[in-house]
Amino acid sequence: MENTARYYEGELDYKLRRLTALFEPVVIVVMGLVVGFVAIALVSAMYGIFNRVNV
Repeated sequence: MENTARYYEGELDYKLRRLTALFEPVVIVVMGLVVGFVAIALVSAMYGIFNRVNV
């Protein structure tokens, strides 16, 4: 039983490491999209304010 438990524990660790490795790039892309959206929203808001002042 102990050998079986060690085997499956090793398998679980391996699968979790692979799942985490696959999940990291997705998280990075999503964070980049969120940061890009916020940056674009701020810049467009500033241009809107500047256009009102100059008109």
